[in-house]
Amino acid sequence: MKKAAGLFISIILLLVPLSSMEWGGLITEDLRYETKNFSSETNRIKQSNSASLWMTGALVPDGIINFAAQASGKYFLTSENNAFVFTPIINLDLLKFSGNLRIAEGMFNYSVGRFAISDLTGKIFSQTNDGMLLKYSMPSFEANAYIGYTGYLNGMTVAMLSNEHKVHTVDGSVYVMAHRYMPVCLSMELPSLFLNQTFNVQLSGFFDMEETKYNRYYGTFSLNGPIVGPVYYSLLTTFALENFDAFSNYSALSIQIFPISFFTLKLNAEYASGNQLIFKPFVTFTSNTAYNSYLEPELSGVIMPNVDFIFLWERFYASLNGKVVLGYPENEIIFQGLNFTANMYFNIFTDLQLGLSAIYYHDIINAGEMNKASLNVNVSLSF
Repeated sequence: MKKAAGLFISIILLLVPLSSMEWGGLITEDLRYETKNFSSETNRIKQSNSASLWMTGALVPDGIINFAAQASGKYFLTSENNAFVFTPIINLDLLKFSGNLRIAEGMFNYSVGRFAISDLTGKIFSQTNDGMLLKYSMPSFEANAYIGYTGYLNGMTVAMLSNEHKVHTVDGSVYVMAHRYMPVCLSMELPSLFLNQTFNVQLSGFFDMEETKYNRYYGTFSLNGPIVGPVYYSLLTTFALENFDAFSNYSALSIQIFPISFFTLKLNAEYASGNQLIFKPFVTFTSNTAYNSYLEPELSGVIMPNVDFIFLWERFYASLNGKVVLGYPENEIIFQGLNFTANMYFNIFTDLQLGLSAIYYHDIINAGEMNKASLNVNVSLSF
């Protein structure tokens, strides 16, 4: 691996003119405290440091071939039940070649390599992945196609769900190959369809390349645009199949209000099916925790109305989310709990950022047994 990395860096240095190359780095300190129901026996402290280096450049001028790369090393030190666990990780976070070409009346864009990718919902498939994204856009139409492979990813940096609807476990440290899937996504967008509304459709499949053969298929439809003045909406629904069985649904509605330049209000509602009528429990591809109880359940069998308050002023950002968790595993809706999340980021200097976040889940159905609270402090220094 060291020889391959050295060869890659040498090739980049030979291909990229020094005058067009940019590079930098990021050092972070992260400290998290968690507790279950404020019991001293369940207190857990998780501390980590990371350092990453990045570089970007143009292999061919005029945006035809660009590249970006980032590598990082970090460790996690976890204290739980009077024991310490040290976990080192190295990772190639980004290795992307991209560019654009004008073809006829539209623009063709491509990205090849390892980079972050997300589906229309932002819930089903949202992670770093190896693959190729092709996009062709015109004023009235946009289409894109993505194909990827997960087998070369570090399984310690991604969380994908198995056929047991749990995150794939990995044994080892530093760099462990992930479970092998092949994601395929096809998307189409029609902007300004009517009254400045935008329509999207996306078909995606995740093909298991190992013996488990646990394949998942999703069809997503979305509509978004302005309602009146500073009020906008987003509506989407996804129908899913597991191995062409277990038909399920995820739907979400969001109303965004921008009353003043530095404040945003969002009213949201999410539904992820359980065993209702023709539906079975909804399952994502990338792990997505629905709410922050001690069990950290996946996004399935719930209805969650919630509200976001977002404040952005120069170098300061703050958000507060309040969520009502209604369990919907079968045909009865159950009031399970309340979830609160607060985030704050402050750019002390242009290269120094302080982040604070707090999470609290109040368990109602189990009389507080699954309460969970956490506090996280993050400091990032870029150079």
